[in-house]
Amino acid sequence: MELIVSSQPGDELILGSQPPKIFDQYRLVGSMPISASADFGNLLFQHFSGKGFDIWYSVYGINKPVTLTGRADVPALELHIPFLNKIVSNWDGIEHKQMEEKQFDVSFTPFIKTKARFDSIGEYHTFDIHYDKETLQDFAPYFPSLDIFLGKVEKGEPASLLGVKKFLSADMIRVVNELLHFDFIEAVAPSFYESKTMELLILMLKHISSNVAPATPFSAAALDSARHAREIILANLEYQYSVHELAKKTGTNVYTLKTSFKHLYGSSLFKFGLQARMDFARQLLLNKSYTISEIAWLIGYQEVQNFSTAFKRHFHISPGDVKGK
Repeated sequence: MELIVSSQPGDELILGSQPPKIFDQYRLVGSMPISASADFGNLLFQHFSGKGFDIWYSVYGINKPVTLTGRADVPALELHIPFLNKIVSNWDGIEHKQMEEKQFDVSFTPFIKTKARFDSIGEYHTFDIHYDKETLQDFAPYFPSLDIFLGKVEKGEPASLLGVKKFLSADMIRVVNELLHFDFIEAVAPSFYESKTMELLILMLKHISSNVAPATPFSAAALDSARHAREIILANLEYQYSVHELAKKTGTNVYTLKTSFKHLYGSSLFKFGLQARMDFARQLLLNKSYTISEIAWLIGYQEVQNFSTAFKRHFHISPGDVKGK
C-alpha cells in the first residue's frame, strides 16, 4: 500500500527510512519504519503486515499547529485509537471530530482519505489495526452490530461500528501496551502480534456488547463529573486520590462517580489511575533521564521497592530491566 501524506500549510515533507533519534524509544519490533520531517515537526509511521491484519503505529512530534492529509487507493477496515493526546480527525464519509486519548472506533472506508488536525505543540501517538473482513466475519453471528456493520462493508459503504465514541477498557489498554513494548526475539514477533491483535479484537467486541445502546442512564452532570475526575487523575499522577476525595472534588457522590466513570471509561477509578501511572513510569524509564527513585516519587510511591513491585506486577518486567534496555 502506497500512503501519500501532505500538510496544510504546504510545508515540504522530507521522507526517510531512519527514524529520528528522539523516536528511538518507540520502535515496533519487526515493522517497516517510514519517517518524515518538516518545519512543523517530525513524523514516524511504523507498519507491520501480518496474517489477517496490519498494524500501524504512528508518532507525531508537532512543533506548530498543522493539518495532515493521508491518501491511499485501498479500502481500510480499522480499529483506530489515539493512544497519546487527542486528535481532531476526519475519514472521508465518517466524521470522527475530536477523539480523546484512548478512545476508539472501528470504521470502514472504500479508500483512504483522511485528515488529522493537531491544534497544539506536543507529542501524539495513534495505534491502528487494519483487520481483514474475513477475520471479522467469524465473529458476526455472535454480535449483531458487527453483522450489520459488515453488511455495509460488503456494499462498499463508509461505516462506523460503534456509532458513539467509547474509551478503551483497562484490558484493551494492557494489550495495546503489550503490542507496543514487545521486546523478545524478532522472529517470534509475527506470532505474538497475531495472538495479541486477536485478543484485542475479542476484548473490543466484549466491551462494546456490554453497552450496545447509545443511550445512557446517567445525567449530563454525572458524566461531566466522571470526565473531571479523569482530568484530575491525569494532571496529578504523583497523588493517589481516594474515591471519596475525587467525589468531593467533582461535586458528586461516591456511587454516582464510580458507576458513571465505569460507564464512560470501562474501568474503575483505581484501575484507571494505576494504568495511567504505570504508563507514565514506563515512558520515563525509556527516556532514561530519571532515576528509578525519582520516577517512583513522581507517580506517588514513597518507597522504591513498593513501586518496583507494583511495576513488575503490572508489566511482568522490572523497572531496572526496562531502564537498562
